[in-house]
Amino acid sequence: IELMCGVYTDNQPDFSWIMPNEQREFVQYFMPYRDLGVVKNATKNALINLEIEGHSICVKAYTSGVYPECQVVLKSGSNVLFSDVYDANPNNSFNKKIKLSNGITPETLKLIVSDKENHELVSWQWEGSNESEIPEPAKPALDPKDIGFNEQLFLTGQHIEQYRHATYNPTDYYLEALHRDPKDIRCNNAMGLWHLKRANFEQSEKYLRQSVKPLTEINPNPYDGEPLYNLGLCLKYQGNIEEAYKYFYKATWNASWQNPAYFSVSQIDCIIKNLPLALEHIDKSLSRNIHDQKALHLKTIILRKLGRNAEALQLIDTIISGDAFNFGVLYEKYLITDCENNRDELTSLIRNNIHNYIEYALDYAAAGFYEEGVGLLELGLGASNSNYPMALYYMGWFLSNLNKKE
Repeated sequence: IELMCGVYTDNQPDFSWIMPNEQREFVQYFMPYRDLGVVKNATKNALINLEIEGHSICVKAYTSGVYPECQVVLKSGSNVLFSDVYDANPNNSFNKKIKLSNGITPETLKLIVSDKENHELVSWQWEGSNESEIPEPAKPALDPKDIGFNEQLFLTGQHIEQYRHATYNPTDYYLEALHRDPKDIRCNNAMGLWHLKRANFEQSEKYLRQSVKPLTEINPNPYDGEPLYNLGLCLKYQGNIEEAYKYFYKATWNASWQNPAYFSVSQIDCIIKNLPLALEHIDKSLSRNIHDQKALHLKTIILRKLGRNAEALQLIDTIISGDAFNFGVLYEKYLITDCENNRDELTSLIRNNIHNYIEYALDYAAAGFYEEGVGLLELGLGASNSNYPMALYYMGWFLSNLNKKE
């Protein structure tokens, strides 16, 4: 049996888009149950089934908790056909068969399970047979040369890229569009992102500049700031932070990009040691996404660096109350307090997973805080009792940026 689950989807494999640093929250319940057969409806509190067997109907219910004097009611329209009370709990499911009166059709039936205060736990209305049309099967993508216009070339490439198709290459579609129109903004941006994700920075920069140029030819403040942000990111990876800063800042003119763009601006402020301005910009980033865990972590770093430890600790407590697994913030708490209990809390939650230490060390490095990155990697290597090569590689890189030969 393969369990398939999805969130923010119409169906498990139907993906949706998520922006940089965006946080989405969801709850899923995996519930064992018994004695029901095919479940007709369920909540986190109860599950029910209704089955017609000849001239009788079988009513079944199961609860996930304890509900004394639980009420089970079967209606046909406004008429109550059956009502019973039982002490519901996971060890005691409900199962009763009743005769159907003449003239009652399944479409009129409704089953309701309520607690003794008459708060509904679950209900189900008979829906009749499913007469929905069967959707058409998915169609294979056309060959790029057989697609008539660039819009469809971009959308096809984007779909193939999003679904990581095993046999189609999205760049075939982007490049065909660029062959027809070298100034196509979206396809240049798509190709720039493609190379950026693969660390082909020179190629990425070429395409992203080709995207930004026509985007800003008529209006220097374009409607869409994504190519500006992507170009800033590409330039930052190449060490060109001065020009990167300019493009990140221009991207902040678009509301949809203010959270990640101001975050990136604040990182560069930290790199050039302008911490008061970094704090101003990280607050602007958080004003657009108060749940951005990376931005919250960066703010605690800046507050500590500014000597505002009390504010930092207060913020840390607030962050941890919402996300107990923000390891970067927990490390900041340890750095501020120098308390072994706080260090042990971090190492316990992180489960000696050296990869988690690396990820947060890289967050420090992205804002120029290499010493903290080295310290976190040393803590991770010691806690995991390993000499993991990539951790040592990153530590060497951090030390080289600190001009330390060791």
